[in-house]
Amino acid sequence: MLSLDVHDLLQKNVVERGAQVAVLEAERVATYAEIGRRSEALAAFLSAAGARRGDRIAIQLVKSIEEVVAIFAAARLGAVFVVVDPQRSAAQVKHVITDSGARFLVADGRLYARLVRSGLPEVLECVVVNGRPPADAPGTG
Repeated sequence: MLSLDVHDLLQKNVVERGAQVAVLEAERVATYAEIGRRSEALAAFLSAAGARRGDRIAIQLVKSIEEVVAIFAAARLGAVFVVVDPQRSAAQVKHVITDSGARFLVADGRLYARLVRSGLPEVLECVVVNGRPPADAPGTG
C-alpha cells in the first residue's frame, strides 16, 4: 500500500524529473523543479501567516500553473485545499469559504476584486493574490 500524499508525489518527481515539464499552459511551461520551488515558497508564506495542518485553504484560480502551485502548497502544509470554481458568483464563493471553514484564500486579482466588492467573508485571515498578498487583504497588516 502506498503511503504517499500529494506533496510526496511532487517531491518524488522533483528529484527524478526536476528539469522535465510538469505543466504546460498555453505558451507557458513549468518544470517539476519550478513547481516544487514555488509551492515551497507559497507554503512558507501561508505557514508564516498561520496556516497549519488540517486548515482549509480556498483556492479560486483559473486552471493555471498558479493553481497547481497553490494546491501543492496546501498539500505541503497538510492543509485541505478547497478548489472553488472561478465561474461561481461572489455569493457562492463566500458560501463555500464560510461553509468549508477556510481561513485562507488564494485567488487571482480579478476574482479577488469581485469578492472584495461584495464583501470578504469574515472568516478569512489571509488572502494571497497571484502569489502576493494585496495591501488591503486580511492578515497583511
